[in-house]
Amino acid sequence: MVLGGGAGALDELTRFEGVGASAPSSNASLLRVVLHNLFRALDQGHVSRGAVKGVLDTWLALVRDRSAGDPETMHVDEAYNLLFVALSRAQREWMFSRSHELDSFSEERAVSFQPSWAFHWWFPDDIEPAARRPDPQESDLKILVEYYGQIPVDDLIAAFRLNQHRANDKSVGQSGGVVFFTPEVGEIEELCATAAGIHQAPHRLGELTLEDHAIADRMRNLLGLRSRNNSEYGVIIRLKGGIGQLQQAAAPLRPPAGGVAGRRPMAAPTQFDAVGHDRFRHWPQNHNAPAIDFGRTWDLDDNQNFRPDCGAAEFVIAPLPVFQIESIIPAGPIRTPSETREQRRRADERFADAICHSQSILDLVASFEARLFH
Repeated sequence: MVLGGGAGALDELTRFEGVGASAPSSNASLLRVVLHNLFRALDQGHVSRGAVKGVLDTWLALVRDRSAGDPETMHVDEAYNLLFVALSRAQREWMFSRSHELDSFSEERAVSFQPSWAFHWWFPDDIEPAARRPDPQESDLKILVEYYGQIPVDDLIAAFRLNQHRANDKSVGQSGGVVFFTPEVGEIEELCATAAGIHQAPHRLGELTLEDHAIADRMRNLLGLRSRNNSEYGVIIRLKGGIGQLQQAAAPLRPPAGGVAGRRPMAAPTQFDAVGHDRFRHWPQNHNAPAIDFGRTWDLDDNQNFRPDCGAAEFVIAPLPVFQIESIIPAGPIRTPSETREQRRRADERFADAICHSQSILDLVASFEARLFH
C-alpha cells in the first residue's frame, strides 16, 4: 500500500497547481464533485472503506509517478485525469456495490435514452444497414447518421421487429460495463408517450415533429446526459416487464478478488458505476437522509435553481440481451447547442458548488483522512 496512516496521509493530494483558483478549471470543479461523490458513498455505507482507500492509493501512486514525487509541479487538470484512470481500474471490481433490494418502482417499466449509433452491434454480422448516402452535407440528420455508418432509426426499428434480422446473442451495452435506466414515470412517461404518439400517428398531434416537441433535448437534459451532443439522434428503449421482475431474474455476479459478494447486476449507482459521467451525483446527497434505493439524475435545465430533488430516478443494469427489449421509440435529433470553453467552465463550477456546497478539495481530502485513518 502507498498510503500510510495518521494525519497528513493524503496531504500530497491537495498541492496541485490550480487548486483554490478564483476561476477554477472545469477539471478542478469536477475533481471536487468526484471526491464528494466518493465520500458520500463511503459515509452512507454504499461502498466499502477498502474500495475508496484502494482508489486513493492508486491515484496517489499515479500522481507520484507522473510528477516524479513532487505533486506541486502537477496541474489539477492532470490530477483529475489520473483520478479517472484510478477509478476506471477499480470499476469492474466495485460496480454494483449498492445492489440491495430495489423496492421502489418495482411495477414500473425501465427505459434508457441512447444515441442511435450505439446499437450497431444489435445487427448480425452478415446484415448490412441501408446503403450509405454520398453527400455528408445533406441537411437531413438521419441521412447524416446513415452516411457516417451509424444505424438509421427506421432501419433499427425494422430490424428489431423482424426477428430474423435481430441478433439475440448481442447485448444492449458493452460487455463488462453498465447501462443507465430510469423508471417510466412522471415526466419521463410523458416524454415517452409523446414520442411514441408522434411516431405512430403524427396527425393526432397536429403534425408536430419530434424536433418541434424537443423530446430528445428534454430527455438528454432531464437525465443529465451532457455528453450527448447535437450531432446525434436519440432513441428510447423500453424493457419488458417491471423493474421488480428484472431484479428477480438477475443472477448474482461472481465477485472479482476482493470485490463485493452477492452483488446483483442491477443497483442504484455509485461513482464506480458512473466513471466518465460528468454530471453524476451520489444520491441521497445528505448523510441524514432516509434510506433510498435508487439514484437521481441532475437536470441540466435546472442549472440556475439547483433544486436538490431535480432530475429523475435512475439505476444501473448490466448489459442486457436484445430479446429483453419491448420496444424502441425514436426521440428525434438532439439540437442542444455546444458550449464554449468558458461556458463549460462556469457550468462545471456551478455544478460543483451545488453538489459540494462550500467544501473545497482540501476539505474533502481532510474528510477522507478523518474517516480512513482515525
